[in-house]
Amino acid sequence: MTGMPFYLEKGPSFSVIESYVLDDRQRGVALLQALRRGGAGAGTWLSVIAEQIGLDSSSLAADPSTAAQRVRHLNEHWFEQKREQGAWVPDDQPDRPRTTASGDWNWWHGYAGDVYEIMRQTMISAGEVSLGIGPKDDPDADGRADPWPIEIFWHCGQSWFEGWVTWRRNGPSGQVTVLLATPSAGTPVRPSPLADAAPRADQRRARATPYADDALTKGRSRGMVVVTHRSHQLVTEDTQPAIAVAGRSGYLDKPHRRFWQGQGPVVKVMPSEPDGGVLPGGRPYEG
Repeated sequence: MTGMPFYLEKGPSFSVIESYVLDDRQRGVALLQALRRGGAGAGTWLSVIAEQIGLDSSSLAADPSTAAQRVRHLNEHWFEQKREQGAWVPDDQPDRPRTTASGDWNWWHGYAGDVYEIMRQTMISAGEVSLGIGPKDDPDADGRADPWPIEIFWHCGQSWFEGWVTWRRNGPSGQVTVLLATPSAGTPVRPSPLADAAPRADQRRARATPYADDALTKGRSRGMVVVTHRSHQLVTEDTQPAIAVAGRSGYLDKPHRRFWQGQGPVVKVMPSEPDGGVLPGGRPYEG
């Protein structure tokens, strides 16, 4: 859940979260019950998201961060919580942007809001749809014995934080999709989706299997594909060539706004898992 090279990501952490809440129904039920108890009006603050979504999984061992560091990152950066007397407490002024001691953005650039509550409500809604229960139903007593699968994606680079939950019945089962749409975290998105265009420091992870141009989708139980130009260039007012008006298309002689210009052919790329992609078989939670 650190910086991302693409606008859309799943990656190792969200793959594990999906496995944690779905592979064992009781874990998902326990998380939903804890999320319902927390939040505004609960009386006692309960910070449970980071600690109860499987970030301690041994399948994340390749991550240079420890389980405690992953929890701290989510609480401190995403949720802007503070550690006091051994417990996490909420940001007392979520409507004011948080900055570091040097004056830089704490994590979300150009945004202030109650991210924890947005996440809590989003996850509650996803869990209720997956279990087939209403807001007041007991998940232990009601709902589906076999919950619908939940897919989680993170989209970065918009002006404010949103949580989206969509679902679709498919015969006797169905599918729930969660999209976390967030402001920028300060890491620039790469202008090209191709591994050979990644910065030198990212080359190793960008080439991790599977990572392919013109990726095949047949036979994969899971996958993510991005389709875009081979590269993009930021065109500024100073670098824009004069563009003659072409017939009825109405091109401006010289646009006065910066814009990103798609360059080269359109390519179809399957990102590696470290760069926000997903393994063909997912990534399980392993205790």
